Amino acid sequence: MGTNDWWYQPCLDNIKKLHGTMCSEEHCNSTIVKDYSENYCNCTDVYPNGCDPVRYQGCCSYSATSPVPILELGCYCCCGCFANETPVAVDLKTYKAIAEFNPGDLVYVADNADLTKWSQKQVLFSNGAGGNSSAITMIKLTYEVSDGKLDHLFVSRDQLFYMTDKKMKSASRLVPDQDQLVFYDGTTAMVKSLEVGKYKKGLHHIATSLGPATTMDGHLMLAKGIVCGDYALQLGLGGGQSDSKSLVANHAQLPEFGTKEYFEKYKHVIGNALKAHHPEHKPEDFDSSVFEVFGKRGPVIIPESAQHFVSKEQAISILENPESNISPVYSGIGDDLVKYLFTMFQGFYPDVIFYYDKVNQMPNAYSFFEYGKSFVVVNGGLARVALMDFDTLAFVIAHELGHLYGGVPKNDEDYTCEGQSDFFAITGVLPKVWYGLSSGPIISQAIETLTSFFDLINPKLRTGKKGNTCMHISTDCRLEAMKAAFHMMPLPACAGGPVDPKLQVESALPITDKTGTILVVTYNVPVDPKSATAIGNYVFDPILSVNAARIDPTNPSVVNLHTIMGKPGSYSVCVYDVTSAKGEPLIKGDNCASFKF
Repeated sequence: MGTNDWWYQPCLDNIKKLHGTMCSEEHCNSTIVKDYSENYCNCTDVYPNGCDPVRYQGCCSYSATSPVPILELGCYCCCGCFANETPVAVDLKTYKAIAEFNPGDLVYVADNADLTKWSQKQVLFSNGAGGNSSAITMIKLTYEVSDGKLDHLFVSRDQLFYMTDKKMKSASRLVPDQDQLVFYDGTTAMVKSLEVGKYKKGLHHIATSLGPATTMDGHLMLAKGIVCGDYALQLGLGGGQSDSKSLVANHAQLPEFGTKEYFEKYKHVIGNALKAHHPEHKPEDFDSSVFEVFGKRGPVIIPESAQHFVSKEQAISILENPESNISPVYSGIGDDLVKYLFTMFQGFYPDVIFYYDKVNQMPNAYSFFEYGKSFVVVNGGLARVALMDFDTLAFVIAHELGHLYGGVPKNDEDYTCEGQSDFFAITGVLPKVWYGLSSGPIISQAIETLTSFFDLINPKLRTGKKGNTCMHISTDCRLEAMKAAFHMMPLPACAGGPVDPKLQVESALPITDKTGTILVVTYNVPVDPKSATAIGNYVFDPILSVNAARIDPTNPSVVNLHTIMGKPGSYSVCVYDVTSAKGEPLIKGDNCASFKF
């Protein structure tokens, strides 16, 4: 393992989402850790992951970007590239699957960048991840061998290919109907399409050296006759250790396919986050038992009545904000975290169907009742937001469960309101899944991260709708609801909770005229006439009789109590159940006043 590996940064991003650290390169490259990683990442019988007690297609969920926990040190290494079955040349006429190469075997390589001399060299490095029980996200690269005849390779995003200008270019930066791959004899094959999907046979890489390559010499091999770089060259170019002239011009600045920048730059190409091709070329169908193209099944249908973690408009705002730094579908970032969290929550909510819509780039999550079932859906785009970590994803799932089970207040569709769902996630869901105090650090980290997450939304879309305390509250109100739950306070009024106490009794002053004695009770704000004129809401010590109560016609903050005069002396009046004109209750301790007759 090295910092130059193509999967290093995505794996490091996954480790950061776990609030973990990467082990030293020396430790990860030690023989014992390599052997352990090989077993761990391939889900062997010793480390079966989800492949126990019965192995089945896709049970091994690890990919090159999956963290490998090193328990004794409390840090992580990585699984970390061709598909296992890719034919690689042993000599000019003989090929075998790349996964069958072992250290010491011979591989056919070009001795120079001009491809004028070829020879056999020993494989010094051979490693892989996945296997027949895995489903690894890879790119299907389709190219035209001859007029109308197509072929393909399954590759990682950073697999390097030799171009017609004798430079190298990564798979994710190739452009259909523009870039041409090169065969052993110098003939070319036009790139026709790029597609992202699940490859179900594992991945593998080999190299003719143990360290990063500094030149192309001896590191250009043949995959199905196509000239491409070995793993050592991939490391060297990725880390900038080889001659910069080996890469196509401005390689690092070229957009990766699936991004908005890619389609803006190459306007002759159509597609989306999952594919890119020329309008006149239709990507070929393929055996889904080997490679399942993302998007073939169509998007997950979310009912109109479904509840969202953020509104549709807010999600679009996050998607379009460059600071969100949402990684491409094929990065693998966030996948393991969501799948693990679903496994955790499933144990406590067995009747809920949890679904990870990996290919959906919209940064959102949903919950709904349909066909008599409860559903929680998390989009891959949300998991791939740069700042979205393990704790916050746990909160998102808990929030969606809050919509289903959080109680009142509810909206017109009989789902729990937004703020109460945030509140219930902290009071009812997370402490259920993480026993005792163990949920505390998760909650506090989630609130901190969500504060930054909400900042990714256009400020105009953070304010909510005035007067709506259920589904259209502000992001500040949502954070207030979370903090209230964490600090054992009631749901705030902005989120549908009890109105915050603001009413105070400022004074009580007796006035005697020809009609009798009037006790003038003054409040700090205008009062609700109905509750303020209810005689039973005023309690005197010593007891006084009140005949009537009326709002002062000149001041809505004053109530005139018509009393029967008692004995001269000191008195007090305490007010209960009176609210302000806005419905705000009395502040406890500020509801009494003293006076003298």
